[in-house]
Amino acid sequence: MANHMARDFYVVLTNVSREPQPVWEDWNSWGYRTISFEFTTADGKKVVVRRRQGYFTKNAPSTYLVQPGEHQVYPIRLDERWGNASCASQE
Repeated sequence: MANHMARDFYVVLTNVSREPQPVWEDWNSWGYRTISFEFTTADGKKVVVRRRQGYFTKNAPSTYLVQPGEHQVYPIRLDERWGNASCASQE
């Protein structure tokens, strides 16, 4: 379905603490797979979806800060780069 009907949606990360919070950038291996989703179907089946394994030609741990009360918005498109976590672990 993702290959034929992929659409963007947005995930909002909100810092509810009183301190700036570092968040991994997703261009590096530390942050690439930090977001996953758990879906529950109408019949109660749970499916975990995460990014498939990435390959990095350059890599360094990098973060950005989300200030107290601020938000970081992630545009997400569940396309061929994502997969069922049980399948993705076999890659």
